[in-house]
Amino acid sequence: MRLSDQDRHYAAEAIRRLEVELDGARIAALIDEPVDRAAQSFVCPDQAPLDHLRFLDTMGHYVRHIYREAFPGGQQLTPGQAGDEALALLERGYEGRKGRGYDEALADASEAGEMGLLRVLLQVAELIKALTRQKHIQRILSEQITRSDFGLRCAVAQILLEHVRPYLPSEQQTWPLERWACLVEDLLETYFMFKNPLAAFFRMTGTQ
Repeated sequence: MRLSDQDRHYAAEAIRRLEVELDGARIAALIDEPVDRAAQSFVCPDQAPLDHLRFLDTMGHYVRHIYREAFPGGQQLTPGQAGDEALALLERGYEGRKGRGYDEALADASEAGEMGLLRVLLQVAELIKALTRQKHIQRILSEQITRSDFGLRCAVAQILLEHVRPYLPSEQQTWPLERWACLVEDLLETYFMFKNPLAAFFRMTGTQ
C-alpha cells in the first residue's frame, strides 16, 4: 500500500502527541499521585466485626472518597454507584492470599483484622489507578488515531513497524500493512515498551 507524504506527516505528528500525552511522569501526576493522596486521607470507620454488608459499605465509602478527592472535576459517584464500583473492582481485580475476587477480599479483610482490611484498601486504590489509566489511554488513542481514518492508521502502523519489527514474532513480521492498521494499539504497546516507561501499565491495564 502506497502512502502519501501527507499521511506520513500526520502519522508522525500523532505519534509525537501520543508520546507527550502518555509520558509516564505526566500520567503519574495526573492519576497516580492524586489517588495516592486521596487514599492516604481516608479515615476508615470502625465496623468490627466485619461482615459482608459492613465490608461493602466501607469499600463503597472508600471508592467514593477517592473519586471525589482525586478527580474533583470528574463525575461524582452516588453511594449506590460507589458500592457497585467497589464490588466490580474487587470481583474483577483483587488478588488475595488464597484466591481472587470479591469473596477473597472479604475473607482477607475479615480474617486478618486491620492489616487485612488495609491490604484490600491498598489494592482497591491500585485498581482505581489502573482503570483510570486505561480510560485515559483509550481516550487519547481515540482522539489521535480514529478507527475511521484508515489511511492514517496505515501510516502510523508503517512508522511504528520501522521501529518495532525486529521485536515482533517472526510470523508477524511479514503481515501486510493493512492488517497492522487494524492493530495499531498492539504496535503502540510494543513501541512504548522500548520508548517509554508507560509500557508497564499498557500491560497492566490490558489496553489493546
